[in-house]
Amino acid sequence: MSYLEKFVYAVAENHYKDLQRACIRPRCMFDLIHEEVERGLIQATLEYTGFNLTSCADVLGMSITTLRSKLKKYNIFVLKV
Repeated sequence: MSYLEKFVYAVAENHYKDLQRACIRPRCMFDLIHEEVERGLIQATLEYTGFNLTSCADVLGMSITTLRSKLKKYNIFVLKV
């Protein structure tokens, strides 16, 4: 099994367990996988760029406004020094 297949399986399994524990509405698996990959990519790029938001947005090919929106969406906090 490839790393990607293991990742998808793990996300699906966690989602299924969440559904069993609480009465939450099932979500589209594509959306779940997309969000997990996007969150990880943003976090890795932030680390790579030394947590510089402008550089991170440039590397990811998005505007700083879009990056800030995604940071808020995924509850990723970057301390300003």
